[in-house]
Amino acid sequence: MAIQQLQIQGFRSLQDTTWQPGRLNLLVGPNGSGKSNLLRCLELISHAAEGNLEYVVAANGGILSLLWDHEAKSLGWTLRIDPVHRPSDLIKHAITYQVQLTQLRRGSGYDIKQESLGNWYPCESGQEPNPYFIFQRDSKGHVLSGKRAMGPMPLADEPEPNETLLSQCAIVVPGNNTAPLVRRGMRKWQIHYDVHTWRNSPMRKPATTQFTKTLAADGSNLVTVLHTLYTGNREFRDLIDEGMKAGFGDEYKELVFQPAAAQQIQLAVQWKSSSQPHAGADLSDGTLRFLFLLTVLAHPEPGAVVAIDEPEVGLHPSMLPIIAEYASAASEKTQVVLTSHSPEFMDAFSDLSPHVTLCHWEDGKTNLYALDEQTLTQWLQQYRLGHLFARGDLELLAMPEVESLDDADKRFAGLPSEDEAMADLEDGG
Repeated sequence: MAIQQLQIQGFRSLQDTTWQPGRLNLLVGPNGSGKSNLLRCLELISHAAEGNLEYVVAANGGILSLLWDHEAKSLGWTLRIDPVHRPSDLIKHAITYQVQLTQLRRGSGYDIKQESLGNWYPCESGQEPNPYFIFQRDSKGHVLSGKRAMGPMPLADEPEPNETLLSQCAIVVPGNNTAPLVRRGMRKWQIHYDVHTWRNSPMRKPATTQFTKTLAADGSNLVTVLHTLYTGNREFRDLIDEGMKAGFGDEYKELVFQPAAAQQIQLAVQWKSSSQPHAGADLSDGTLRFLFLLTVLAHPEPGAVVAIDEPEVGLHPSMLPIIAEYASAASEKTQVVLTSHSPEFMDAFSDLSPHVTLCHWEDGKTNLYALDEQTLTQWLQQYRLGHLFARGDLELLAMPEVESLDDADKRFAGLPSEDEAMADLEDGG
């Protein structure tokens, strides 16, 4: 259920742009170019599938704060993902999910004016006049169903107007398991940003013992997730230990989970040169962030999409190639998206064939330019990826080429020659 294509309209700096990611993705660009906004759009889509759309919009200050330049009247997305059933043709059986939120009377409220889930290939290929809709909500809020969406869908209850139909698919699509599978997959997207490692952050404190595998977006439940997986999954434990040894050498021994109080544990690291484990409260910010990144990328059951905003923050340069290798390995079982403006971090991916998308801010909006993989591969035979970014050469590789004029001779046939033009100048013409 990887993302094949995402078209975004009217969301923050993303006025109207299309993104076609690969398996291992780098979103690169300077500060303020819109990299984080793309991750926030992914987060919004995931929350919409979970049934938290109204809460998230309100938490962001209302729909107005999410609209491009505070001028757009609506925001929306058209998302094409891999088929939910196997084996399937990735192109012919791809699933498209489309949503449009419209601002109410220039206030903070919104209406869901358009929503549909279905297969668009029959329509896009010219085989049929309309897509195959699993469900559809038209501009008046009417819920329709069926191949041609000709009539109202039978409902046990009226759908919640400020939440997506996808989040209520168990009600609105009885007997069809495609929508629930899409919903389940999108709810499990892992979008990580604003990871907190400050002195009093939750990941430094003792945590109540509980079985949980889902890592919070800000890493606040790192202790409980690490405890669940590190003590219960041998392969995961080996991957964490290998990563820590690669980052800290033979000085690292193992992770320890110390009893802190009744039904509470505390994360600690046992170093070979120390007689006692070092508790999470005493670990450096970089060590905690490194552990967090290893946990995300070595997770045995990742979501269909795993996105991390600027993973290089707070890490020693020697750790960046380790994170790059773990991200590459993770992309074999999930779709990995990493944002960065660090040449050193990009350099670590030079030999890993990432799908590179340049975020470029111009004319008050973010434009996304995907680098041609064949051209980039040729350049990487002589240069490092971060070096190309620092010199500005990635922009030259990403920007669309100027089309040549096939009829140039005909167009310029009436212009004077260089000698005639110079003669006219000398004569004062």
